[in-house]
Amino acid sequence: MKSILIRCDANEANGYGHLSRCLNIARGIKENNQDYQVTFVGDYSPKAVFLMKKYYFNFLDFSEHNPESAKSLISIVKDIDYFILDSYKISQQYLNELCGRSFKFCLIADESNLLNCSNVDLVINYAINGNDFDYGSKQQALGLKYFPVKPELEKVREANLLKVKNGVKQIFLMVGGHDIFSVGVKLLAEIDSFVSGQQIIFISPLPTTELKSLVRNNDLEVFPFVEKMEDVYLNSDISITGGGLSKYESCY
Repeated sequence: MKSILIRCDANEANGYGHLSRCLNIARGIKENNQDYQVTFVGDYSPKAVFLMKKYYFNFLDFSEHNPESAKSLISIVKDIDYFILDSYKISQQYLNELCGRSFKFCLIADESNLLNCSNVDLVINYAINGNDFDYGSKQQALGLKYFPVKPELEKVREANLLKVKNGVKQIFLMVGGHDIFSVGVKLLAEIDSFVSGQQIIFISPLPTTELKSLVRNNDLEVFPFVEKMEDVYLNSDISITGGGLSKYESCY
C-alpha cells in the first residue's frame, strides 16, 4: 500500500479552506484507488478533527515552532511515498529541505510563488489565472480544470442549472478566515440598507448578537462554521464571498 501525507493546518487562526480542498483531493484519491493510505498532519481544531474523522482519514497533531525550517516535519515524512504541502507559511529553506528526498513532493499554490520550485515534483494552482504562472517545477497542474471539486457539489450544480429563479430570496455572505478590516460587517450593513425581506446567511466567527444588531430589514443567520456548504450553495440565490475556496465553489 502506498502512503500519502498531506500537510495543512485548519483552525480559527488559519481558516478551513486549506483542509477543505485537501479533503477533496484525499477523497478523490481514496475513491479512485483503495491502495493508497492518506494521513493528514497539522494543527487542527476540534471542527477540523470532526471533518477528517467523518471521511475516515487518519491525522497527526503537529505544530511547527519554526516555520523557517522543515526539520521537525522531516522525521514524520521520511517513510512515505507522496507528500502534499498546502501552506502559505513556508520559506525557501523550508522548501529545499523537503526536496530531493525519497518521496514525491507536491506543492499547492494560490498565486505567484517567489520561491524556487525547480526541485518540486508537482505544483498545483487551480486559480482562474493559474496558467499565467510558471513555477519551474518538474510538473505543473495549472488552471480551473484542476479545481478539486467536492463530490456533493456535482448534484448541487445539476439542481441549480435546472432552476428558474424569479427573484432573490437568500443571500450568502462570507469574506474568509482573515477579515482584519471588517469587510464582512461593512458588507452586511450595506446589504441590509439596499434590500429587505431576504434571508442572509453570514459565515463569520463574530458574535451572533453583535451582527444581528446591524440588521433591521432582513432575516440573518450566522454560522461560525458550516460542515455542509453544498446546502448553502443549493439554497442561495446570490453569493458574496472572498473565501479562497468558496469563490470557486460558488462559481461551479
